Amino acid sequence: MPRYANVAAIIPKNSSATKYPGIVRYIADKGLPVADIDKSSLRDPSRAIDFVRRVVGKQPFFISDHGGYFAHSANRLCGAFNAAADGPKFLGFTEYTHNGHERYKRHAQDVNRPIISVAELALKSPADREAGETVAHVVDHKLRQATGCKATNNRDLVQVGIIGYGRLGESAAEAFTGMGVKEIWIAEDRVQRLIKAARKELVPRSIDDICQNCNVIISATGNAALKPHHYDMMREDVFLATVTSPDDELDIDALTSEGVLVFESMRDEIATYRIRDTQKHVHLIANGEAANTLCSSGIGDPTLSLPQAAQIVANLYLTRFSDTLKPGLQELPHVLEDRVSFEWLQHFYGYKPEQPFAENPWEGLPALSKD
Repeated sequence: MPRYANVAAIIPKNSSATKYPGIVRYIADKGLPVADIDKSSLRDPSRAIDFVRRVVGKQPFFISDHGGYFAHSANRLCGAFNAAADGPKFLGFTEYTHNGHERYKRHAQDVNRPIISVAELALKSPADREAGETVAHVVDHKLRQATGCKATNNRDLVQVGIIGYGRLGESAAEAFTGMGVKEIWIAEDRVQRLIKAARKELVPRSIDDICQNCNVIISATGNAALKPHHYDMMREDVFLATVTSPDDELDIDALTSEGVLVFESMRDEIATYRIRDTQKHVHLIANGEAANTLCSSGIGDPTLSLPQAAQIVANLYLTRFSDTLKPGLQELPHVLEDRVSFEWLQHFYGYKPEQPFAENPWEGLPALSKD
């Protein structure tokens, strides 16, 4: 990003900044400013506006989001940085994740700036599938390492449950099925997805059912589907993994501050928490971070370059056409998605399309109009 924009601030996730200070030092050592605000504060429009005003000064700016953290404040931000007012020009937002896409859809319906999302693009699907598959393999490995059991053991020893059947949950389920795991339970609040899971011989169940009966649980919703009372239902020892982060998937700070989970130990990248005043324990793989980050193939696979490149292009698209783009949530144009995909194929596989690329990467875009 510093090649095409003046980076005013980078906001790390709370869990990343707290647990992995080396990440923050790495960013700072690159000469990039690390923000002195946590993402939970961005829900407060006044604080979000004050923060943005402080870091951007008078220069035009856009917000490149990874999780919809500005969604709650989006309408007020647009009003505070009105193009006609005396102040910096606010171009709009770009969004990377599916959860962020959904947050902007819910909370930013009346924005008067464009929100360019790459979350639903076809090119993001391979990276999501790779991440979900790797989560399953990491969970199996950590289960073997910690207990001597494996995910394929019979249900008397291991019962696998997955909460959320989007791209990540579905790919994790397919990976477990490929290992030979039998009777995988699925909880999902979208009935069509649940039907899809049932058609693949997975077992539709409620979150309550999974918490009461499963001792290996993958939480893959991104929206803290597990509430405090769910932990009270859990078995004596449960291995729990996420596909996103402990902030978004578990709301771990609230769980620990309210005493729902009490930290006891960390060993072999598994954090053990006691559940309230009981002798039951939750063993949190990677301490709630996306389990695939423990395996380099889960974050270093070339497919990850596709959605990352797409958001870079979305940023450029926004800065180039902000004056003519319609307001509201929208996808990156498919002609640009195709261009990113062709460039990726050429870079990693030496692919040469039958028709050469247009010299101007913006050529072929549909007419852009706020009407």
